[in-house]
Amino acid sequence: MNTYLISTMSTMLLTSTVLAQSPLPEHLQNNENMATPVLAPTYPISKRHQEFSHQKQLQNMMSTTQMDAECSAFIGLSGSSLISEIVKSTPKCVGLLFKLKNGNATTIFSESNIRYAAAAFRDRAKTYTGTDTSGVESLVLFIRGALYVQHYNPELVPEYSSAVKTDINTALTNFFNNNRAWTVSEANGSVLQEALVLIDSLGVGAKFNYVTLKVLSEYDAQWKASFSMSSAANAIFTTLFRAQQNDEMNALFESDHRILEALYQFQLNNRDMIGTQREYLLTNSVSEMSRLFYIESMRSKLSHYVKEVLKSTDRNGESHSLWLAAAARADNYDKANCNEYGICGFKPQLEKDTLQLNWKCSDSLRIKAQNLYVDQATWACSVLSDQEQFFHEKLSTNLIPVEEDNNEALELIIFDSPNDYRTYASILFDIRTDNGGMYLEGSPSSKKNQARFIAYEADWKRPDFHIWNLQHEYVHYLDGRYNLFGDFRRATSVNTTWWAEGLGEYISYQDANTTAIEMGKTQQYKLSEIFNNNYDSGQDRIYRWGYLAVRFMFEKHKVDIDHILNLFRQNRYTEYQAFMDNIADRYESEWQAWLISDLSTKNDGIKENGPTDEIAIDSGSQSNWEGPNNKLSEDYSTCVVTNEQYRHNPDATSLEIDQPIECISAKDGRASFAFGNTERTSNDLWIKSSGGWGDADVFFGSEGWASGETNEGAGIEYGNDEIIKVSFNPEKLWHYLTLSGDFGGVDLIVSETELFPDDSGPAPVTNCGDVTLEQGELALNKVECIAGGRVPLYFWVDKDNTEVSISTHGGEGNADLYYNATRWASSTDADSRSESLGNNEYIKVTAFRGWNYVTIDSDSSYSGVSIKLTTAVPKTPDGTPPCGVATVNYGQVFLNKKECVSGGNTTLYFEVDEDNTQVSMKISGGDGNANIYYKSDGWATPTDAELRSENIDNNDVITTKADKGWHYVTIDTPDQYSGVTLEITSQ
Repeated sequence: MNTYLISTMSTMLLTSTVLAQSPLPEHLQNNENMATPVLAPTYPISKRHQEFSHQKQLQNMMSTTQMDAECSAFIGLSGSSLISEIVKSTPKCVGLLFKLKNGNATTIFSESNIRYAAAAFRDRAKTYTGTDTSGVESLVLFIRGALYVQHYNPELVPEYSSAVKTDINTALTNFFNNNRAWTVSEANGSVLQEALVLIDSLGVGAKFNYVTLKVLSEYDAQWKASFSMSSAANAIFTTLFRAQQNDEMNALFESDHRILEALYQFQLNNRDMIGTQREYLLTNSVSEMSRLFYIESMRSKLSHYVKEVLKSTDRNGESHSLWLAAAARADNYDKANCNEYGICGFKPQLEKDTLQLNWKCSDSLRIKAQNLYVDQATWACSVLSDQEQFFHEKLSTNLIPVEEDNNEALELIIFDSPNDYRTYASILFDIRTDNGGMYLEGSPSSKKNQARFIAYEADWKRPDFHIWNLQHEYVHYLDGRYNLFGDFRRATSVNTTWWAEGLGEYISYQDANTTAIEMGKTQQYKLSEIFNNNYDSGQDRIYRWGYLAVRFMFEKHKVDIDHILNLFRQNRYTEYQAFMDNIADRYESEWQAWLISDLSTKNDGIKENGPTDEIAIDSGSQSNWEGPNNKLSEDYSTCVVTNEQYRHNPDATSLEIDQPIECISAKDGRASFAFGNTERTSNDLWIKSSGGWGDADVFFGSEGWASGETNEGAGIEYGNDEIIKVSFNPEKLWHYLTLSGDFGGVDLIVSETELFPDDSGPAPVTNCGDVTLEQGELALNKVECIAGGRVPLYFWVDKDNTEVSISTHGGEGNADLYYNATRWASSTDADSRSESLGNNEYIKVTAFRGWNYVTIDSDSSYSGVSIKLTTAVPKTPDGTPPCGVATVNYGQVFLNKKECVSGGNTTLYFEVDEDNTQVSMKISGGDGNANIYYKSDGWATPTDAELRSENIDNNDVITTKADKGWHYVTIDTPDQYSGVTLEITSQ
């Protein structure tokens, strides 16, 4: 299910989708104890990586709300004058340009200026001495800033030509070919780091793979001794992380495995960094090595290397970070083979071992903590209980949740320290951890959704006991449950940042936010500006000024607050925005006067410290709650299929009625299937899951891929044993089934015959009774009952290349199945056969037009066996079923690679390497009605497209001649669509 996150003590937001699923790479996480470089996003890059911004570096430099005096000379300059100013300016000053979002960005980051900068970098790279006396670092930072701003603001900075990429490639080549660029020193490290990051920003990791290999091989004791050289080395791991999205790097790695060998040797050669401030490099090398499972040709050797890392490290010892890195990637990418690594149930076991205290405060608040004494847990419960009472009184909730909100209880996760938070939270909860904790609202309309606040103890305050951001985050939970209709995405579809973060501060501090009050006396912002806050507005404006705006409205305009709350609670966000726009300037003079008035600080809501460890130790750490997952299966034995034909293929989404699928393991938190209602019936269906380990929830639907939020039937008990009864939708061809959660080894079957639990009632597959077919023609989609020894059958196929499945099940004895395309089939003359013990046989073949032949035979007798013939669903334009979970909804796509798209509007772009290239953009399959639009010089829309295809059956193709550079394609429709395959091919 979709999980939406509110980041505390950070101005950034992150949406964690059902695809993503794997934790963010450790090298992108801020750690006070390690040298983590700050990286701007690669160019171009998808939305899901937008948060990898230059923001942290900018915050450390100076205020981004105004340009510093030392930087003002950039404005209005161009060409050689601009270059002269850049090379004499500090990187600190140049870095501010990443935040430009107005007309100044258009002029400063023009194509001409970036080519001047690339040329200047090119020339200086040849003569660089290892000490930056000519402004090389500032030039590189300017180029990166240009790429960043252009990508995120194409309306301000037009897309650069391919000549820009060529110029920058030449400059980088000159730099890396200069031996002085590899000088091991603090001064050179920061320059080298920027150049290495530029490889990622430009998306040229394949071209400069030799540089990545050089860093891995040359990193030695001298590099380790240098903070900046280690930071530079760390930059290569971001390039490797992004390789998943880079077709050129994928193609290189398929044929050239040197990167795998280099990463493995790096972690072997540098184990002396365990327990030091450089350990993060070692962990990142294991992470990026173990992530290479997506390179098919590496899987066998990589599997061996991952096992070697796991064997040579200790989950509970000093080397635990390496063990966790290898185990987490194997769990993400090779879960079906978890027994080979000894990590089945990795996440639930890690959570159980790590979060050992389960404490229930009340029906609406539960704590899971790593290392907490009972008195400390009781104190936290008391603090939040008092705050909850104040919240309800202040906001007049009448204890009534908003409609469709099932977040009945908050789960408060408390790690022992920031370092433990960074180590475990990204793995267990798939979040980024460069922040002060995170609230995960999830999807409140889903009945099994679990809202969580993930926090940690402030170890820098010890011996005092303090849970960082405890009170602020609890307000987010209460606000989402009692005020803001819908999930986080819905609540932030308009300008509500001032409210969400300001309320969190106001309910926590009450009157005593002295920092905000002192800041307000500067009268820096108009009230209308704060009402328009977003999560890029900066820490002070979001939190301190947000607090002031909320407090002002409560103290001076409570009637407006009541109206705002009424709109929120009724899902009337558009009306809310109109109301806020209407009052934006109405109270300005009153606001400014209020800011400099004598504001009270009397009522202090913050409960700073609880009982110290020394005081609380005698209370013990015994849990008073079993935890939510006490009924989950922990049978991690190897899953064994009854027939290899039934083994789950994680790359396939098709499902056949009465055809079991066995040993299903989650991939990115789910396994999805589609099946057709070819007869357009309204028959009942039974869906049964069973066996394995973990917790697989079952969701069924006919409108698109089913989920906890959108379904027409669900099984959400803890564990994997689910049976639900649903019905075909006669109006829909495709129907959808999703198993969601963290699980493995699960069996699944869908049947029009009632199914029962394994331990009671009749067996799901039974003796079919009297014989209905002794020999002759086998009809499509009709179950026949057979018995005897040898039963010869045949069937007719109308078209060549028709996929046909023949299956048998039930009954007694042992019947085997044989197929021949041109003559009577037998055990000695068969094109395909299934000879398992028992009667669960299955054959799938591609048949040609005409008669085809099937024989059921046995050395002994059998009876009561059911046989069924099915074909692939024929009623899509080209026989293409839904492709599965969406693989992209925004960003770059690559030529000659299939993508799966769903939704309403999917905005994409692709790159062509040569002029006059024939390009074909095709969509097919799926459900709903998707249309395709193309434009060569900017974002395509239904009303602004050079070419379009708007057929009603998802069989749309656009073919054109495309010149070298970026091109744009949008999949759009007034309605919704799902499971549509997009393929852009070139000739």
